[in-house]
Amino acid sequence: MRRAKARDFASVNSKIRVRTSRKRWHEVAVFRHECRAWMGAHQVRIYEEISMTQLSVRYLPVETLLPYAGNARTHSGDQVGQIAASIAEFGFVNPILVGEGNVIIAGHGRLMAAQKLGLATVPVIELPHLSESQRRALVIADNRIAENAGWDEGLLRQELVALQEIDFDLDLLGFSEQELEDLLA
Repeated sequence: MRRAKARDFASVNSKIRVRTSRKRWHEVAVFRHECRAWMGAHQVRIYEEISMTQLSVRYLPVETLLPYAGNARTHSGDQVGQIAASIAEFGFVNPILVGEGNVIIAGHGRLMAAQKLGLATVPVIELPHLSESQRRALVIADNRIAENAGWDEGLLRQELVALQEIDFDLDLLGFSEQELEDLLA
């Protein structure tokens, strides 16, 4: 972990007392999603439960959802088709995230896939606790952070082979034919 900087304290929810490994008490800021922090060179554990926003899934009519005009992420027709095929195979297992006024934060492609499938309603999670700047940032972060992940190609190959052996349609996984060919070689 890295040391906290002053700008990290911009989204502080509250301050609590924590005890370091050297049994010293310090008042530290509690971040929205952090459960550990560094105090100087010492890692500290927070001994107070941090309240998390309770999320619930609702089903809303497709026509009530509004794409965010500033969404820079694009979706080709082929990719929307892949999302639609995934929803048809696995169900709508990843709800659309919306902010104030049902403006989409995450899930623009899922909405387009739902429209392609002719769905009347879709699962939605409302995030009313986010500020306008947080909503705008999450639109970007939700897409970009996922791109930073990698693959363990050995494990991926094992899973693909196992799925292939039980005749699962590998086209539903989002890989191109060339990518699958390379992975299975």
